[in-house]
Amino acid sequence: MGLTGSGKSTFIEHASGQSDSSIRHSLEVQTDHSRAVRCKHPHDGGSVILVDTPGLDNPHKTDIEVVIEIANFLQKLCKQKVHISTIIYLHRVSDNRMTGEDPLKNLKTLTSLCGQATMPRIALSTTMWSEVRPETGARQEQALARYWTELSSKECHLERFGDSVDSAWTIIGKL
Repeated sequence: MGLTGSGKSTFIEHASGQSDSSIRHSLEVQTDHSRAVRCKHPHDGGSVILVDTPGLDNPHKTDIEVVIEIANFLQKLCKQKVHISTIIYLHRVSDNRMTGEDPLKNLKTLTSLCGQATMPRIALSTTMWSEVRPETGARQEQALARYWTELSSKECHLERFGDSVDSAWTIIGKL
């Protein structure tokens, strides 16, 4: 989950090893509905399903429409006996402030739609590290950590995604 352009599809492409030629670095919205991508865990060979979701702050849908679409998709997966273990919320470290509607509100809405018992742990992962100087990114990361304090106390992890297979699986593996 995350804002439009935060790197959700790129994260899944790296983690799954499946190149998606539809991922373009443009101003257009690339993912307009949730989709499941099945891949093998690189260490134990187990099956993992990653869900690519439409972005929040979408020019064509309100955040609540996006959250409802994601919740409906996750509920369908649950009915198919797919266990949802983690939500990874991606945020561009290059953004110097929180944009769009309140992400905490969106995650709370998702929890209320899916039910508290079905909601997993949450990882907050920063992306786009190549777009900022390391010291700028570190300052932004500290500011984000303060902002996310409400989630951080509830089984939430703050991680960095470094645009690689190893980085994606390090984040997934910690959860």
